Amino acid sequence: MKEADKLIVFDTETTGLDFEEDEIIQLSIINADGDVLFNEYIKPEKKTEWPSAQKVHGISPEMLTDKHGYSEYVDEVRKIFNKAEVIVAYNNAYDVEMLRKWGIDLDDKIQEDVMKDFALYYGEYVPAYSEFKWQKLTKCAEYFGYEFKAHDSLEDVRATLFCYRELEKLKESGEYMNRVKENIERIWGVKDKEEVSPKKKTGIMKGGG
Repeated sequence: MKEADKLIVFDTETTGLDFEEDEIIQLSIINADGDVLFNEYIKPEKKTEWPSAQKVHGISPEMLTDKHGYSEYVDEVRKIFNKAEVIVAYNNAYDVEMLRKWGIDLDDKIQEDVMKDFALYYGEYVPAYSEFKWQKLTKCAEYFGYEFKAHDSLEDVRATLFCYRELEKLKESGEYMNRVKENIERIWGVKDKEEVSPKKKTGIMKGGG
């Protein structure tokens, strides 16, 4: 096994955002070196159309007519994840739950969510929610100077790996924690105006995507 395969980055495109009803229609996985380990369009088993999601990622039912269902790939995908020690994603919880529907359990892996790490560093505090807002991958990539075509899972994992590496550099230099501490101190500074509980001072607001 290659050393680079111990850390993988993955992303899905789906028919929607409902864990119960929606399905994965594209899955991409790369390793720490950026090598593509898996990248396939996948024909859903139940859904025949997904107009709202299609407007976002551009994957139409017609594009999947001759593609295989997930059962053709699940063993291959499971092997890739089994080899990995660290899994990286942007909005990790969503993709992990979608893969759980394939019978792939990732609870034993070290999980790195670039979205949550970037939210704390970027520090867009929303007083109404007493939390930091989750930022979109496009915002994170733009911040670090990376250009890509969003909502294609292969493009997304490459952008996620780049942002992950940039955040790791900041953590190693100490700049990441210094910035996060500054953001927290800024929140304490508005306590007289806003009702902010200590438990929420490092909260992260949902909705950034």
